[in-house]
Amino acid sequence: MLIGISFGLAACVLWGFTYLLPLLLPDYPTTYISVARGIVMGVTALAGLALQRQYLKQVNLKDWNTAFWLTLIGNLIQPWCLFSAVQYAGVALAATFFGLIPVLVALIANERDKRKGKKYLPLSKLILPLSVIFIGLILANFEGLINVLEDYKSNPNFLIGVIYSVLSTAMWTWYPIRNADWLLDLNYVEVLRDIGPHFSVNRMLSAECYKQRM
Repeated sequence: MLIGISFGLAACVLWGFTYLLPLLLPDYPTTYISVARGIVMGVTALAGLALQRQYLKQVNLKDWNTAFWLTLIGNLIQPWCLFSAVQYAGVALAATFFGLIPVLVALIANERDKRKGKKYLPLSKLILPLSVIFIGLILANFEGLINVLEDYKSNPNFLIGVIYSVLSTAMWTWYPIRNADWLLDLNYVEVLRDIGPHFSVNRMLSAECYKQRM
């Protein structure tokens, strides 16, 4: 469990840098940033493929098709929308919209499981924890949101940023639900258990590239 928690925390830290990319590279179009990010992720994924090559024989054309659409939407179009939202409306607004995803995923996935006859939690048990998440999200971004709203009239692109934020949130809400369904059908969780011991979060975080960012 501790290994899983470590990976989760590391993923959150690394994901936080995503919001900084359009600010650190303001002169570059968000399309370029998104494509470059996708290329880096693709090259990194090759290491995973090398470790899992024995499982590739089990992957059929339908799986490759699903992987293609998940990658296109979740790792190329969605980041482009997120980067555009940051550029047009600011980090605070984009982060607030994006922070709604755990709440939306929990509600949508739970309702879907209920309709499919799977295990689910009554809404009464979800209201309190999800409300705490929502309130914490607002409080964490409150000052930034106030500044964004104050600059609303002087920012002609604000509404464009809101639209990009909504699109980004919608796509990333869809992504984990669809991705989870696909991986569970493939029994991929068992695959991750096999390759997990080959990766060390501490070793990754000790790399110079990550030290410079933290």
